[in-house]
Amino acid sequence: MRNLAIIAHVDHGKTTIADRLLAKASMLRDQQVAKSCKMDVGALEIERGITIKATSTGLWYPKEQLLINLVDCPGHVDFNGEVSAALRITDGALLVVDCIEGVCVQTEMVLRQALDEGVVPILFLNKLDRAITELQLTPEDAYQKLVGTIEAVNTIIREYDEALQVCPVRGDVIFGSGLFGWGFTLASMAAARNLGCSSKQLWGERYKDESTNKIVKSPPSAEAKRTFIDCILQPIYRLHTIADKGDVSQLSTFAVRHGLEMPAAEPRCKDMVRALLRSWLPCGDVIVATAGTHLPSPANAQQARAHRLGAGIEGTATFDAIQACDRDGALVVYITKLAPLSKESKKPIALGRVFSGTARAGDRVVVIDAAHGQVHTAKIERVKMMMVDKTIDLDSAPAGSLVGLLGVQHVGTVLSDVSMPPMAGLTLAVSPVGSVAVRPKRQADTNKLVERLRALVQTDRTLILDFDNETGEHCLIGTGELHMQSALHDLGELLPAGVEVCTGEPSVRCRETIKAIGPICLAKSSNKHNRVFARAVPLSAETEELLESGALTDQTEELRRADLLEGVGWCRSEARRKVLKICGSNVLVDCTEGLAIHEVADHLVSAFEAVTHGGVLTS
Repeated sequence: MRNLAIIAHVDHGKTTIADRLLAKASMLRDQQVAKSCKMDVGALEIERGITIKATSTGLWYPKEQLLINLVDCPGHVDFNGEVSAALRITDGALLVVDCIEGVCVQTEMVLRQALDEGVVPILFLNKLDRAITELQLTPEDAYQKLVGTIEAVNTIIREYDEALQVCPVRGDVIFGSGLFGWGFTLASMAAARNLGCSSKQLWGERYKDESTNKIVKSPPSAEAKRTFIDCILQPIYRLHTIADKGDVSQLSTFAVRHGLEMPAAEPRCKDMVRALLRSWLPCGDVIVATAGTHLPSPANAQQARAHRLGAGIEGTATFDAIQACDRDGALVVYITKLAPLSKESKKPIALGRVFSGTARAGDRVVVIDAAHGQVHTAKIERVKMMMVDKTIDLDSAPAGSLVGLLGVQHVGTVLSDVSMPPMAGLTLAVSPVGSVAVRPKRQADTNKLVERLRALVQTDRTLILDFDNETGEHCLIGTGELHMQSALHDLGELLPAGVEVCTGEPSVRCRETIKAIGPICLAKSSNKHNRVFARAVPLSAETEELLESGALTDQTEELRRADLLEGVGWCRSEARRKVLKICGSNVLVDCTEGLAIHEVADHLVSAFEAVTHGGVLTS
């Protein structure tokens, strides 16, 4: 089993490549690939031709005896929260890069998110056909462009873990065209052409000496070509030249020379060339083989990722269960989001991954809410496997599986034992800043609207529902204009028939923070008998790093919290006894001495949560 996310900059071709994987698993006809965009199932996605929601499906490949749980992620920055959710439940990422445009802004962002989660990347250099037909690069220029793109990717990876760098020689770099369905690694091309040489001899400064028929490290003559150009690129260039000329006889000669079966006759020679490339170098085959070889299984991945997934709870039962990935162990499931509600049903599907134990229908569990740390009890009514826009009922789902659970209605950690601490929360790469006011046309529909707004926020971690006391309106806060349009579209689908809403003009909310120690502020109780003094103090960079990385959260156990904060310069007793609340990257600390503050602590914490959520402090 492999859990794989496809990530990329917008329009770099990841959904088309997902279609190729579906076609290989016989879930899609070849003629529909790149036309149906089957992983884009929402009406807005189909209308705009862009991925908005991360969509998952299970793919079984009998030839390779491999199950791939595939998640197709959005490429637009507004929907980056979907990428964070997908990477938490996957172990490997297929990073798709347009070899013409190279590494773009969102390419870097999603790659960094993957590395932050400890996800292993493999690289697909897509649209190689464009370098040949549109840019008309020489083989040497195309090679240099590919080298530059790989180096740009590795420059980012080296900041995290040099061992995860991608390299064509190792076989975790795929070259090809997702649109036309062909792709190869150095090893697969060497096998397809019966070259009888290793991948190392087909990349970099390697040249073929015609006089000795050996591969050497320096060019034997001025006209000598790299082995990558001579053995890999030249046949592909030759086929595209034949396509441009429309010469079917030359195509037949090429097929005979390379031992290939001539494709069925087509009106255009160009279509025959593409069919030949698809049968000779099938894109789906090489992706599945590369994922099976270079990506870790769930058990191996969790062993390596446990310190990230269980940040702050090392040495606890939850951490040990995650690291073991034991299907017979205690149940640990992380729910990343709830599937949108339908008009007919009020029960959402909780989407996540089983990290330990086995999820079964009828199990009674506890759910620790990721947003507020609240503990809820639930009963798993049904266990499902997501299959694009459909679901399949399962008897059970063992550790390592991606699942949908009916009966769980909160995002967070699902545990079999309330004494176990929750997993580390998700760190979102983007923050909600755009706000839109929403109100019903009829005042009598207010409760129905608020109910659907709360359900909508549960389906999207980057959406925030707020109430404007000045206008009396509910506001949806999102990451950008396109995100807000998508949210309002989803809201329209959730609302009962007859309920109509009005929306205000989008606005941008600014948040502030502090750079220096502020003055002491005073607040008095209504009877003037009690006074509360407070002061805002900037945290150290080391403390900020602990909070923003998710290593320290409000759910972190007391002794572990003391160890972490002592390591960045805090007094241990203060770190252990005086921290009242952690909200995002803000900490509420009790600096009183000899006072029974516990009597009013709940009120102070509530006020602190309200301020960090909607006040001037950034949460």
